[in-house]
Amino acid sequence: MTDHVDPLVRDYPTLFYHTVTDPSTVELMADLRVLYVDLGAVILTVCPPNRSRSLAMTELETSLMRAIQSLALTGELVDPRVQEGP
Repeated sequence: MTDHVDPLVRDYPTLFYHTVTDPSTVELMADLRVLYVDLGAVILTVCPPNRSRSLAMTELETSLMRAIQSLALTGELVDPRVQEGP
């Protein structure tokens, strides 16, 4: 007998919150943020204010979000449809 896996959880795990409790993962996330903030500061300093710079900053934000997400996906899955507690 095969265990039933909710297709939403199986196919779209990024829709769910993943708790990150591992201290080394939390530290990696913080380190990534520092590096991205530093790169953002460089972009804002050396690039003239125009659409391309704005797009570069948007893509930097998106890239950070995906990098953090890749780390968070290793955490424990929390299904928001399931209420815990009273």
